[in-house]
Amino acid sequence: MKRIISTSRPLYHNCRKTAIIYLLIGLSAILGNIWFSPISVIPDEPNHFARALQISEGKFYSKRVAPTDSGGDFPAEMMRVLHAYDDINFHAEKRITPELLTYAKQNGWGGPVEYFGIANTAVNPPWSYPGVVVGIWLGKIFHFSVFTTFMLARALTGLLAVTLTAFAIALCRRGTLFLVALASMPMTLHLFASCSQDALLISAAFMAAALLTRQGLDEPPSWALICGAGLCFAAFVGKPPMLVFAILPLLITPLIWFWRWFVSLAIPFVVSIGWALTGIRWGKAAYESSAGMSEHGQIQFLLHHPLQFPGTMLRTFYLQGQHLSEQFIGVLGWLDTFLPRAFYVASVLFALILLTFYLPKVRQAAHERRRVVMTLAVMVCATILVCISLYIIWTIVGQDEIIGLQGRYFIPIAAFLIVAMRPDTALMAARPARYRLWNVVTVGYALSSTVTMAWSLDVRYWP
Repeated sequence: MKRIISTSRPLYHNCRKTAIIYLLIGLSAILGNIWFSPISVIPDEPNHFARALQISEGKFYSKRVAPTDSGGDFPAEMMRVLHAYDDINFHAEKRITPELLTYAKQNGWGGPVEYFGIANTAVNPPWSYPGVVVGIWLGKIFHFSVFTTFMLARALTGLLAVTLTAFAIALCRRGTLFLVALASMPMTLHLFASCSQDALLISAAFMAAALLTRQGLDEPPSWALICGAGLCFAAFVGKPPMLVFAILPLLITPLIWFWRWFVSLAIPFVVSIGWALTGIRWGKAAYESSAGMSEHGQIQFLLHHPLQFPGTMLRTFYLQGQHLSEQFIGVLGWLDTFLPRAFYVASVLFALILLTFYLPKVRQAAHERRRVVMTLAVMVCATILVCISLYIIWTIVGQDEIIGLQGRYFIPIAAFLIVAMRPDTALMAARPARYRLWNVVTVGYALSSTVTMAWSLDVRYWP
């Protein structure tokens, strides 16, 4: 096997070369996204930026002023700049005008400070926005406007996310091409170049999944591998359903090294407890409304009707399945900028081909079967927990359809599918020509995804 791999020298055979190519494509996509995406058009970006501003000023905890309201004091002019394009969202006929662009580019830091509620981002932990916080620091040091600071924050966030993903690709031992394709989708790249916490969450999921593919049978996991995975899991604290993946290493590791992985579980566990007792306890606001939304009421309903929720979840995926799959691949802006229909079809077909290419053998060793079964089981659990959380937070009590689900929530979950796939080395040895072909096609998909994303944003927002 070593002779076959070492003597053939295709352009993309080495995962490190693939990682470098992805890094170049990803950085190009980040620049294109920043150029064509107006300020604050990605879901909840104003609130994410406001939360990062709190953190940059040392205010790690938002203040809860009412049971349903949590936020902080922010420059009123800054918030008006961040919401300058709100009227364009969900109105496909509207474009960015010179007057709107001039208004958005004003300084924005002056004027009075007022209270603004940011309940949906108030409890995000301080480490959710490293790129945004650094961007705000630099913006203030060099006296940049809010607009320029915002775009700088996007650029630094994208640089961090793409670099972390490139390292994940270089370290990956299973399903590498699938990981590249997942990281190259327009939705992924669009979120990478945003002020949202999704950039760190998704890239951390890519890294955690890649690290788990390096758990073999011949040698114990290194402490660097264990601690690296633990730190990646700690990035999931802002999205609690994702924390279920912290138990995956314990389920797929050989029993002789079972106890070592408890360190990777302890890191996110301790961080979660600490943040729950401080940030969530002091800043969490319940989502309640006169329309019938009540977290407490929904929890009571689930406890009294536990057998009804599976049907609700299946009904939701049946009714929203197409829209969620489109959002998973890429519905840009404030979920109102669709890609060409042909791109969605091509993406689905390409994903199915890669899944078939990496499909585990029917007959395989017991430890490989356990890896596949446990990985899929944890992914299902994470999906159920996401649905439960949205059902509790955003859905009217007792409703038979989950409200608030978005396709982007499932991107970090899908990343862990590579843990159950066949090793790349085995495919390189058994099917070298086919592996080279799909490697080239995957790079081509990444390039087409970048171009499609930039073109769609240009057509949607600019005259």
